[in-house]
Amino acid sequence: DRGGPILAPRDGRILWSTIEPEAPYLSPHVWPLARVDVRESSGDCKSWRAPQTVVQGTREYSVLSHVALQLKSGDLIHIHVRFGGYDHIGHDPEKSSNPCFIQRSSDGGKSWSDSALLPTAERYISDVLSITQISTGRVIYPFGFLSSERGRFKVSVLYSDDEARTWKRSPHVLEVGGKGFESGASEPSVVELSDRRLWMLIRAQSGFLWESYCDDQERT
Repeated sequence: DRGGPILAPRDGRILWSTIEPEAPYLSPHVWPLARVDVRESSGDCKSWRAPQTVVQGTREYSVLSHVALQLKSGDLIHIHVRFGGYDHIGHDPEKSSNPCFIQRSSDGGKSWSDSALLPTAERYISDVLSITQISTGRVIYPFGFLSSERGRFKVSVLYSDDEARTWKRSPHVLEVGGKGFESGASEPSVVELSDRRLWMLIRAQSGFLWESYCDDQERT
């Protein structure tokens, strides 16, 4: 199993989501087994209710990475990817598929909306690691994506000013070079600092991590 995010709705319950079983994503015959399950505790975490499945893999895709967030309004959002294959020969994003989807719950996680495609404008997204709502209320989702440059990943950002109902994409793309599968900049995480700047930490295969700062609430 792959552990996932933990949420604490305002009524004191604890929600813990996991991907299980973490089926080999290169084996399409087991994709239908993969799912995102949410378990609920009354708050002491000593006992848990039976899991609720909120995303289920199919013959067309498996469920991989995911992240969740409780918004200031109290609504919960859940972002996840659907892996449908990777072109390991040509590293062509047009022949690869790992798009990103979002779900919403307005009743503390008791029920969830159908998954809706996020407007990243990319076919293949790297692992989902981070989403945050900053002090202004803006929701920020940083993402890595497969480019057409020899398997190189790059990073950009979606942001929303209406609690993740509609999104805009930053015109900025961050890259660090590289070639081959999972090279370049990928799997970003972002936090708001005490001076209200945003700090992004970025995975790469260069032997060290990369960082980027933003002074205008994620547009640049």
